[in-house]
This record gives sequence, structure tokens and C-alpha cells, in this order.
Amino acid sequence: MTLLEGTQVVDVGLFIEAASTLVISDLHIGLEESLNRQGILVPRTPFTEVLDRLESILDATHPETVVLNGDIKDQFGSIGPQEWRDVKKLIDFIQKRAKLVVVKGNHDTVLDPIAKDRDLTLVTAHTAGGITIMHGDTLPSPLPKTLLIGHHHPAIRIREDRKSELYKCFLKIKQGQSTIVIQPSFNTLKEGSDVIKNPPDLAVPTKTEVFVVDRQLFPFGRLADLV
Repeated sequence: MTLLEGTQVVDVGLFIEAASTLVISDLHIGLEESLNRQGILVPRTPFTEVLDRLESILDATHPETVVLNGDIKDQFGSIGPQEWRDVKKLIDFIQKRAKLVVVKGNHDTVLDPIAKDRDLTLVTAHTAGGITIMHGDTLPSPLPKTLLIGHHHPAIRIREDRKSELYKCFLKIKQGQSTIVIQPSFNTLKEGSDVIKNPPDLAVPTKTEVFVVDRQLFPFGRLADLV
């Protein structure tokens, strides 16, 4: 059982070999700032850790193109100081290594000023190696043959005795002649939503395969068999 032929999973990034394209989804930069404003105390993860992790993925794949697939920033209707500062740093960091494509997500409604400042055009979809890449808050009709989305932050809770831990995962869903792959969030604070308890609406359990990410990719079988 494989995720998608001609692709590699590195960390939670998906590398499309034929197009030399790396796809990263749901960074939610500024999430710590948003939570702190709500009175939720979480540690501020140094942005250098995000860049170090991304650099490891880039070193492993050497992509010609990097696609940020939506929800680059976290706040809906404004740009926080952390978002303004760190999103620009992220863009500069990637553009030194590869061409950058930014797919707009539902959290990116006011990303345009940053994009304009860095001479970037935001897109709603991008195609690489026969794979259509969209954020996933809306789906096209008809569906393309292969669609890669984020948005849902899939994860799965694994239990052993009284212990349990939530692991990020990819979902591979068959809909007619189409295949939809849902990519987990890059942000470590966004652990994800347990697909056993709260599967995305489009993830019919009998037609959905689960691939857990923990340093490497582990096929876990059909969602229906894990419920």
C-alpha cells in the first residue's frame, strides 16, 4: 500500500518527484501569538526551529519548487506582528533555495499585503506532476484525477493500555475515479483532529486509507478497520 506513486513523504512534506516540487501545508505561523491573546499560555516556539526543520526537508529533497498549501498564517482578519515578521522571513528563506508558489487558504484572507511586499502572486490551485494542489476548504467540481489538500489537519490517536498519543497522518481517499490525499499540518502545535472520532466529511471509512507519520510513513490500513 503506497500513498501516491512518484512521491516521497519527508517529515510531513510531500515531494512530487516528476515535478521536483515539495508541498507543505498549514504552517499557521503566529498561532502562539493568537493563543496568547486568547489567554491560552503556550510556549513561543522559536521560529528558527521551523526554519531548521524546513531546511532538513529541503536538503533531503532539493526541490525546484516549493508549494505552501494554504494557512501560512493563523489570524483570520488581521496580520499580527509575529505573522508579519516570520512569514516574510519564511518567504525569503524558501526563495533562496527554490521557486515559491503560495496557495491561499481560509486563514490567509489578509495575506495579500505580505505577498505584495515580496512580489508574490497568491493562487487558489497549482498543478505539479499531474497532481492538483488546493487548500481544501472548498473542493472543485468535477474532481481532478489526483487532488492534494490540507485544511483538515488529520491525526490519529493510538492507544496502548492506558497510554495514548496523537500522531499526524495522511489520508488517501477514493471518490469514483479520483484520489484525494489530505496532508497533515506542518505546525507542531496543531496536533490535528483524530480521524477515528472526527473524520472529515469526505473521508468515507471504507474508501479511506490512513498513513501515520512518525519519522517515516507507516501504512495503517483502511479507516473502517480502525474504528
